[in-house]
Amino acid sequence: MVRAVREAVGPGAPLMLDANDGYNLNLATRVLADTADCGVFWLEEPFREDAELYRDLRAWLDRQRLPVLIADGEGQAAPSLLDWAREGIVDVVQYDIFGHGFTRWLATGRQLDAWGVRAAPHHYGGHYGNYAACHLAGAIRTFAYVEWDEAAAPGLDASGYTIEDGWVAVPDAAGFGLELDEALFRGAVVAAGFSPSVLCPLAR
Repeated sequence: MVRAVREAVGPGAPLMLDANDGYNLNLATRVLADTADCGVFWLEEPFREDAELYRDLRAWLDRQRLPVLIADGEGQAAPSLLDWAREGIVDVVQYDIFGHGFTRWLATGRQLDAWGVRAAPHHYGGHYGNYAACHLAGAIRTFAYVEWDEAAAPGLDASGYTIEDGWVAVPDAAGFGLELDEALFRGAVVAAGFSPSVLCPLAR
C-alpha cells in the first residue's frame, strides 16, 4: 500500500504513515525497513505512548540512517510527550487543536521552537479546526503541516481560504477570516424553539 501511494503521488510529495497505535516495536521497524526506499517523512503513533519504546525506535532509526520522523500527540495529549520531544525521541508534536486549545498551542509552540521540534496540530471532523490551526503557522517557526479535513458547513463562509499545490492561503481578517450568515443562524435558533434574546440571568 505504501508503495502504491508513493507511485501515485510521485517522488516529491511527503509521505506520512499513521499506525493509530496499532504496531509494536518489531512491526514498526519492519514496516520502515521494508519501505526505506519510499522516502517516508514520518511515522505517526506507531504504538501506545511509551518512552522506552520510543528510545528504542529512535536508536534503530539512527543505526539504519533513516531520516523518518516520529510523530505523536493526537491520541494521548500527555505532558510527558513534551519531555520526550525535548529529549529528542519524538520529532513532531500533534496535540489536537480543540483539546489543547489555540492559546495553549501558542505557548507550546514557543517551547517546540526552542527545542527544534516540529508542530503539526491534529484536527479531524470539526471543520472549524481547519482554519484555526492554519493561523498557528504564523506564530510557530517549526510548524510543519495543518491537518485539513475538507468539508462545508451551512452559514459558514470560508472563501477567504484557498488551497494550491499543498499550500493554504490564510486570510488576515478578524475571527480567523470566517464570515457567518447571521440570518441563517437566527432562523435556526427560532426554528429550534429558542430565541437569541432569551439568555441565562447574569450573576450580579
